Amino acid sequence: HLPSFCRLPCRTRCLPLPPSPLPRMVFYKHTPLIRKPTMLPCSLARAPLSLGLALRRAPFIVFAKHTPLNLPRYDASVDFSYRYVNDMMAHWSGQSPESLTRGCVNAKTAFPLDFEAYFQDDMDVCLHYRSPLNKAIVEGWQPPQMDSLVHMKKTSCRIGDKLFVLGCGAPFDEVELGVSSYRASNLPSFFHPLANTLPHAWYEAVWEHLPHATFMVASMTSDEVLAPNILARNMVKDCELETLQWSREMGCPFGDKECASAVGDHPLKSLIDNCLRKVRSVPGAECWEFGSVHLRADLKSGLGSLGLMRVWVWRPLESEAALVFSIRPHFDTVPEMVRRRLLMGHRVRAQHWGAAALKAGCAERKASSARKVSGERKVGGEGKKADAGPREEAADWGSEVDLAT
Repeated sequence: HLPSFCRLPCRTRCLPLPPSPLPRMVFYKHTPLIRKPTMLPCSLARAPLSLGLALRRAPFIVFAKHTPLNLPRYDASVDFSYRYVNDMMAHWSGQSPESLTRGCVNAKTAFPLDFEAYFQDDMDVCLHYRSPLNKAIVEGWQPPQMDSLVHMKKTSCRIGDKLFVLGCGAPFDEVELGVSSYRASNLPSFFHPLANTLPHAWYEAVWEHLPHATFMVASMTSDEVLAPNILARNMVKDCELETLQWSREMGCPFGDKECASAVGDHPLKSLIDNCLRKVRSVPGAECWEFGSVHLRADLKSGLGSLGLMRVWVWRPLESEAALVFSIRPHFDTVPEMVRRRLLMGHRVRAQHWGAAALKAGCAERKASSARKVSGERKVGGEGKKADAGPREEAADWGSEVDLAT
């Protein structure tokens, strides 16, 4: 029996493999002519860890808001209230999960600056971005402990008879901007639990619809994908379809699975293996972040176009070997809101205008020096005054070249 969050779309078939310590299943994408197997091991068995614990210990913001059903009308004093926040949101914001999930706490009461923009974004997500569709947002975030811009991914889903906005996000740090490509660290300490207890089935639904491609692996040495959510399953299918196409271009005949597995390109498997190699090099850490990771696959189903990915890997419990992966694409370019706030950009512009002014000053001094030398020569001076001009001019020209460089 598979949990509800692991049910496959109707276009995909699931065929069991021989018995093993963990029930394993393999995807089969098919056409009217031939079924195409997946080379990456992918298990739909129950997750090796609690999904609630994995979400709570995620190294990025995870939240769920309870939204009204009569949109576009809403009441800013009670609607879009927080139903769930994780430890990292509490760590960055300075407000505990217990305080944020008690009563009708929403953006207006928790983050009063620009709360109307939050409501408008949440309403747009509810109306136009139902899971697995998701919206990438750059927005200001001004909780008590931070004033920054965050890259937020949001989607909406129905759990039971209620509608929720789900969000995952992180500030524009050095990994997000591409300055650092790798960072290992520890997770923040556990915070007080939520004020409202939530059933396991609720966490299953949130995991399934999370706007990041999220899955687990059993240990640092295993690349078998466990408990993938919707976006992760779509990623597996797209990457393996790309693998089969690659193997066909390399000359493998249809139906030859061994040839496809040996020759084919494996973009997701390569990503997992490369990340785990770095994880094994720092086994004492609890979180490993990777930026600008190239995933060689055409992702058509919810994660974005061919590009660079940001990958988080974390170990929710120190006593357990299981790891959680979460993947989402970087922006193609630095967003305008971020570009305007980059201190380096202001410095470059200041240096540009400062250099231009100094170059103009150098040119003026050269002209003045030339006039002075010309005057000395007219008077008849053939000594030191006549030689000073060229040396001064050369010094000025050298300064100008240095500035330009």
